Amino acid sequence: MRIFPFLFIILISATSLQAINPKDTIRTEYSFWGNSYYIGDKEYSKSDIVDTLYANKVSQDLMSSSKYKKIGGYLTGIAGLYITSWACSLIYNEFYSNENVGSGSYSRNYFSNQTKDKTIYVSALAVVVDISCIYLFSSSNSSFRKSIKAYNKNILKPMSNSASELNLHFGLNRIVLEYTF
Repeated sequence: MRIFPFLFIILISATSLQAINPKDTIRTEYSFWGNSYYIGDKEYSKSDIVDTLYANKVSQDLMSSSKYKKIGGYLTGIAGLYITSWACSLIYNEFYSNENVGSGSYSRNYFSNQTKDKTIYVSALAVVVDISCIYLFSSSNSSFRKSIKAYNKNILKPMSNSASELNLHFGLNRIVLEYTF
C-alpha cells in the first residue's frame, strides 16, 4: 500500500521530464497546399495543434488573438466583397449605361460629377476594406506562428521553482485536469 504514492510520484516525474524533451516541440513544414504539423515524428492536424496550443498557458493568449483576428478577417472579407461588387456595379453602369452609348461606342463624357464622386468614394472604401481583410488574415497567421514559437520556447526552458497549481480546462470534446509542478 505504501508503494502506490511512490509510483504516483515517479509517474508524475517521468511525464514532467518527458515534457521538456526537445522532441515534443511543434515543427511546421510549410507547403503551398497546406502546412504539416509535427510533434516529434508524428504528424498532427491543425485542429490538434490548436488544441495543444490552447492547453498551454504561454500560447493561449496568442491563440485567442489569432482566432479573433481570423473572425475579423472573415467579416471584413464579406463586407469587402459586398462593397467591391457595389463599386464595380457603379463603374459598369457609368461606362456602359444606355445614356453614354452613342453610335456603337461609349461617349467621352464618362461620369457626371455626382456619380463620379460616389464611385470614387465607394471604390476607395472597397480598397480600404479589402486591404484590412488581407491584413487581418496575415496578422492571424502571424499570431499562430508566434504561439507555436512561444509553446516551443516554454517546452525547452527548464522547469522553474514556481509553486504548484491545479487547473481545470474545458474544451470542445474534453475536460482536462492539469497539475503543474
